[in-house]
Order: sequence, then C-alpha cells, then structure tokens
Amino acid sequence: MTIAVIVGQLARFGADSALTPNGAAQLPATVVSVVLVITWVLTLRAFQTLDRRIVGSGSQEYSRVVTACLSVFGVLAMVDLLFRLNIARGFIAIALPVGTFGLLMSRWLWRQYLGRQRMRSKNLEHVLVVGSASSAIPMMERLLKNPNLGYRVVGLCLPSRAGLRDFVEVSGVRVTVYGTFDDGAMIRTCG
Repeated sequence: MTIAVIVGQLARFGADSALTPNGAAQLPATVVSVVLVITWVLTLRAFQTLDRRIVGSGSQEYSRVVTACLSVFGVLAMVDLLFRLNIARGFIAIALPVGTFGLLMSRWLWRQYLGRQRMRSKNLEHVLVVGSASSAIPMMERLLKNPNLGYRVVGLCLPSRAGLRDFVEVSGVRVTVYGTFDDGAMIRTCG
C-alpha cells in the first residue's frame, strides 16, 4: 500500500512537490499520502482481512481485500467532493489499482507459502469434530485429505454413549473418540 501511494504521489505530483500545498485544503501530497496509508491499513483491519479463519483458505479473503480497498477510495472520493479538497484524481487512479493489485498478489504469494507449510503439517489449527458418525466422518475425510485447508483433526465427540468406542478409522488414520457432546463442551472449556 505504501509503495502504491508513493508511486501515485510521484506520478501525479513529482518528487519536487511532495511538500507543496495542493487543493482547496492546501495539504501537501505527503500528508494526504500518510493519512491514506493509515486509513487503508485500518480499513483492512475493520474488514477483518487477517482473520485466521479466512487467510489462505478461500475466495472470501480476496473479496474482503477488494471490498476494503474500494471502500477506502470510495469514502476518499466522497470526502473529496463534499469538502472540495481537490485531491488529484490521477493520484487516486494510480494508487487504488496498484495498491489493490499489490495486496492481492501478496495474499496469493502468502497463500502459496502457507499451503506448502500446511502440506508439511505446519501452521495447522487443531480441531475437535463434534457430530454424529454419519456427518463427522465425511468432514474428517475431507480435512484429512486436504491439509492445505489448515486443520488437523485431533478427536471426535459423538451425540451419545450408545456404541461409543475409543477411536474411529478415517482414511487410514485413527481418530480418538473423546466421548459425547457434553464431554466435548467440557474439553473445549478446559482446553
């Protein structure tokens, strides 16, 4: 984002006029750039683009990044029009696409790295699957066959004690049965 804003600033205002007051508010381009970067970072946080549940796991991650970027620049354009700040549109026209593309590419590269780590059983979230055998086993099979999703199944809790056994075999892996749903609630609150 910082690089995109600097590129936009240099392309629009040049290196010599970074501190020269511009627009109706007479703000130097550098001040506008710093405020923009800070606002952009805060907006990405507000849209929860770093939520562990979505990082590296689906298109929702990219969607949140794009939505946050468009929101920042949409609000900036509205503020510019309302208060007649006359922030250069050329600056925005460069910073928005370059910054958004840079964020998406960095997320894609991070996703590739994270996927390789997860294939080596690193950076995985441990999960306790709770459900009936008929619903839990297909989910556990999917999680075990796709470590790049980022989950390691550590156990299972079934609805009742009827037919309760010590483990279940899922895709050649023994998954420990920790008991019933009530036992799972106890494990969750204690663990």
